[in-house]
Amino acid sequence: MSSDRYVTSIPLLFLLSVMPLAIAAQATPAPVRATLTGSVYDSVGKRPLAAAVVRIVRADDPSVGRSAVSDLFGRFTYDSVPAGRWLATFLHPVLDSLRLEPGIVQIVITEPGVVTVPLATPSARTLVTGSCRGPQAADNGAIVGSVRSASDDAPMPGAMVEMQWPEWVLQRGQMVTDIRRRTAVADSLGRYTLCGAPSGSTLKGLAFQGADSTGAIEVAVPDDGYTVLDFFIAPVERLAVRIDSAPVTTATATVRRGRATVRGRVTTLDRRPLANAVVRVLGSGTQVRTNAEGNFAIVDAGAGTQTVEARAIGYQPVRQPVQLRESEPTVVTLRLPVQRVQLDTVRVVAGKTIAPEVRAIERRWRTGTGTIMDGRTVRERATLFVTDALRGINGASVRQVGGFGQTVMLRAMNGVECSATVVIDGSPLAASTTANISIDEIARLEDIAAIEIYPRVNMVPPEFMTMASGCGVVAIWTKRATGGVIPVRPKPADR
Repeated sequence: MSSDRYVTSIPLLFLLSVMPLAIAAQATPAPVRATLTGSVYDSVGKRPLAAAVVRIVRADDPSVGRSAVSDLFGRFTYDSVPAGRWLATFLHPVLDSLRLEPGIVQIVITEPGVVTVPLATPSARTLVTGSCRGPQAADNGAIVGSVRSASDDAPMPGAMVEMQWPEWVLQRGQMVTDIRRRTAVADSLGRYTLCGAPSGSTLKGLAFQGADSTGAIEVAVPDDGYTVLDFFIAPVERLAVRIDSAPVTTATATVRRGRATVRGRVTTLDRRPLANAVVRVLGSGTQVRTNAEGNFAIVDAGAGTQTVEARAIGYQPVRQPVQLRESEPTVVTLRLPVQRVQLDTVRVVAGKTIAPEVRAIERRWRTGTGTIMDGRTVRERATLFVTDALRGINGASVRQVGGFGQTVMLRAMNGVECSATVVIDGSPLAASTTANISIDEIARLEDIAAIEIYPRVNMVPPEFMTMASGCGVVAIWTKRATGGVIPVRPKPADR
């Protein structure tokens, strides 16, 4: 009786204060949460990616997720991320430029703390191997991209992409140059992959489908070997242009023209206008000069992927690929660096073996047949192109026609002009059926050791006779072939 009274007399306030403690004792532990941090890195460009959008979602419920933006150093952080399995990815314009889909990284959080998540693009070598479906030689790269119509951006399945470059090869005990080529075919979506491109080299490339094609452009393949390049093809008007004003001339060249306009300005590196600079769309056969403000306009260029070139005396030439459209003008700015002056290698005979090519050039020079110029003379005579040095040579003429640089014309036995057979360091230069390869394209002015000109077949020395092909020969010798030694003009008594 007394105990019952004791229990029922417990104050209500005490009961209320005990009940929360009992409930708390039966509650589940606090959920596990972690801090997720990391960085986004471009393994091809070798730089952190700022302003990348990083997204994480639950693996079992993609509707649950969070987003963050990387800072200037590519870093990002998520606070208080619940335990579980998460998927992380990122978006950035560099993925489109590399033709990559965003990768996905799986994250498992089981305990509190800091979880580090590195996000990156694949390395260039990984991309080369993946694009070419197998291991590649260390010096072989891959060029990937798409071929589209310049008028409506539609993909062009079956379009061909061709790359070519000069390569040194050993023939008959001496190093000579040969033209290498690789081709690729665009798939149903207009995409192509060209494998075997030499890393660390500059190639000449173009795309074509049937009679329609782009212009020839320079393609720089980096040392790591992975390059992305898109082509835009448009129909162009091909004109047979007579390349000599003389009425008896029958020699013509095919140029590519259209209704696209490219305009802009030519300046120095410090943005001072360059007046009287020569600007042209390569392969069009026409050129314009800049005005006093450095401005120019070309109105008859072919649409699609083309190359605009600017040259001025005292400055290094600049070439820039452009995508031209007939619907609107393309505006470019070309900045020319000052021409670097390089001294020729001093000839020292004592204690040094002179390359046999030098001896052979000097032997032919003593015969007095044809015209031979050493590198110094070539550089003194040339203004913009290597071939400029041939202007005024008896029996030779120089014309600006398609492709890169200029074409050298000689006189055949019947007196009609013919395209000169060009020999580079002892190897004949084969003309491409899809892109013009000229002396100015292969040999740089500062690399010339000597040039030999034999305008007629009956003047061609025996060592070049099998290469003549019914026309005369222009033989170009670079310092690489002569060991850096410049041939010496023979004295009159030596002839």
